[in-house]
Amino acid sequence: LDAEWGPSLPLSLLQVAISIDADPPMVYLLDLMAPLSGMTLWLFRLLLSRAPSSNHQVYTFCHQEDLQRLKIAGLAPLDPCDWTDLALCDWGLGPNPGLAQIAKHALGYTLDKSLQTSDWTARPLSPEQVLYAARDAFVLLSLSSRAAVAPDTSEVASVALSMDDLMPGRELNGTVISATQYSCLVDVGAERPGIVSRKRLGAGLVQNVAEVVRVDEQVRVRVANVTRAGLVLAMDSTTQDFVGVPATEWLRGVIVGLADYGAFVAVWPPGGSRSKEGLVLSFNMNCTNDDLSLGQEVSVRVIQADVENDNLELAMKEFSDRRAADLEVGQELTGLVTSLTPYGFFVDVGVERPGLVHQSRAGLGLASERAAAGAVR
Repeated sequence: LDAEWGPSLPLSLLQVAISIDADPPMVYLLDLMAPLSGMTLWLFRLLLSRAPSSNHQVYTFCHQEDLQRLKIAGLAPLDPCDWTDLALCDWGLGPNPGLAQIAKHALGYTLDKSLQTSDWTARPLSPEQVLYAARDAFVLLSLSSRAAVAPDTSEVASVALSMDDLMPGRELNGTVISATQYSCLVDVGAERPGIVSRKRLGAGLVQNVAEVVRVDEQVRVRVANVTRAGLVLAMDSTTQDFVGVPATEWLRGVIVGLADYGAFVAVWPPGGSRSKEGLVLSFNMNCTNDDLSLGQEVSVRVIQADVENDNLELAMKEFSDRRAADLEVGQELTGLVTSLTPYGFFVDVGVERPGLVHQSRAGLGLASERAAAGAVR
């Protein structure tokens, strides 16, 4: 699985390479700027899911931002994802190798990344862009067979924990055995050490993990995920820590990432010493991205703490006590158009998030000029 996007949309193209038994691999490109049927969206959400009962694997490369953008585009997996992030495999290339470097090392294949920053919102896509997009997904599929090699177990005879013992959410004591700019490895007494990325340290904005933790330091960690590629650990607060926090309570936060669709904020729960990263979408800001900078301290409110999907939705502005759940089908509302897209426009009706008016439901006489004017009913 891979994705491309442009400056004005959370996602513009989704690439899915599929291998079924002995059949030749196929690559599908889903144009997210074109109208999609509800059935198409549902089928792709099902395909992207990796529930315990599923009989397929989903392979990605550094998928955290892809996953956030999929959620915004309405393509979030139906079940909590258990994707295998190929970036976390030990390729013998040192810390944080890029996809092109891994492809050259593992497959002997030169992967051209020159079109990575091209305009992915332009239509039609050029033949070179189509080939580039399909090739990225196909390379991930090819690398998946190399990532499935069993780890070296020659020195694990005295291991206290097997990987089967490590259920998500379990807390463990561990020892930091290495630290780089982007992550650290922690020995928890299992078959292999686990990785803690800098966004899961729970220390706000982290520029260099090696400056936050040191080798041989004793730490308390939590199992975030166990995949075929390895053990993923976390030291941050949990989404559960934010359940029950009143939507009227302001919490301390710091900007840790900026995107065209909003800002990522490390926020501390009431009385907590560790932060948790959440997302403030642009329509829940009281300013624009141009007014924000990395490391800037802000005050945020919790809109939703989704424990099942480990997702924290935040706001930087006040909103009324009325919630989206209080609205009834058929109820008429007056709202303000907040943004226009190729598939419709979003309207703020005074609840925690704006609603989408799809182009097919906009009404025969409602042109984009009228929507851009502001108030609609």
